[in-house]
Amino acid sequence: MPSVSLRHALLLVPVLSIAAPLSGLTTWMFALTSLAPNLICVRAAWRFWRKGGEKEARTVFQHSLWYLPVMLGLMMFHKQGMEWLEWFGVTKREEESKEKKPAAVAAN
Repeated sequence: MPSVSLRHALLLVPVLSIAAPLSGLTTWMFALTSLAPNLICVRAAWRFWRKGGEKEARTVFQHSLWYLPVMLGLMMFHKQGMEWLEWFGVTKREEESKEKKPAAVAAN
């Protein structure tokens, strides 16, 4: 079983880090930011493969619990075409600012 967990952890790195940006779901920054959680899980799986103890198996299980929510959150944050500052209302869209300018010029 330790070799299966290592194999799956290693396969998730290219699938998520390369396939998601290539498919257009996320930006290429997702490939960089997803490396940290991927490497943490690969390291835990590697230790489980090397030692094969109950402690290492428990660590792999605990990492699997937080891995999916973190990766889905990163995918949502790096979603293609998502402008978070606009979404929170910190900056305005270019279209809104262009629409307001002609109206102000026409009033003068």
